Amino acid sequence: MTCHVFTDYPGSCHDARVLRQSDLWEHAFEFCGMANHIIGDGAYPVRKWLLTPYRDNGQLTQQQKKFNHYLSVNRVVIERAFGLLKGRFRRLLYLDTSEIETAVNVIMTSCILHNICLLNNDDITEFIEQDGNAFGNGRQFFAFGNNAEGFLKRDLIARNLL
Repeated sequence: MTCHVFTDYPGSCHDARVLRQSDLWEHAFEFCGMANHIIGDGAYPVRKWLLTPYRDNGQLTQQQKKFNHYLSVNRVVIERAFGLLKGRFRRLLYLDTSEIETAVNVIMTSCILHNICLLNNDDITEFIEQDGNAFGNGRQFFAFGNNAEGFLKRDLIARNLL
């Protein structure tokens, strides 16, 4: 289920900047706590509640490579969620973003209706979107306030991988 949608930032802007402007940025730790987290790609900063891959500078340890692999595998869930949403509501593929208010309403309504369908166990297999767009392809790292506690949490998880 989609539990947080932020559509209040019109225009083309870096994803990390949009996150920083959202209420999720301010309240995510309350939502996640220390035991849970959101996973993101390298475009986002590391926080206690937001785990991102280690930057590959050519000197990653095996442990760090393994962590990056597991993170990437689990990010498929995010990609699939967007694919299901776009597959169920094909209008999202051709959304006219020149009318911001209408676009926001269509996106929010689609998310709400999608959640209702999921709660009612609607068959979703026919809606799987195969657009070939990997969620993080071409993302650039954005140094936006990485957090020491986030680095520690990521390192702890990486050390505990079998």
